[in-house]
Amino acid sequence: MRLHAGVDLAKVLIDKKWKRIIACWERMLMGFYPSPYFVTKDILVIEGVIRESRLDKHNIFQWDHVVLNLPGMYPYDSSISWIFKVKVDGSIAVDFYFYIDGCRPTTDTDCDCCNASRKKLVVL
Repeated sequence: MRLHAGVDLAKVLIDKKWKRIIACWERMLMGFYPSPYFVTKDILVIEGVIRESRLDKHNIFQWDHVVLNLPGMYPYDSSISWIFKVKVDGSIAVDFYFYIDGCRPTTDTDCDCCNASRKKLVVL
């Protein structure tokens, strides 16, 4: 393992009886080729667990349909997002997005933002 990670476990993890190193590296080393693949795959699984069912009325991430507000469409409103989810009552639904450095909730009220962050942190 020292060749790849600069870690030498020979001094601390030698099995006295068998004279061998007993250790297992269970994490993907950063910089190795498949590393971003595994992270992205796990994030997609986590997103599904956090969001749960979109049809559940008690779910903070509940939504009914998606609205497209693209340039060139009639009526286009430049003051709102191009694509967003809407609840049954017509308000903008709570959502979140994973970026490189964290997960950011999007909503139109402070209370919904706190509830979305709380639910996200409970699952993570």
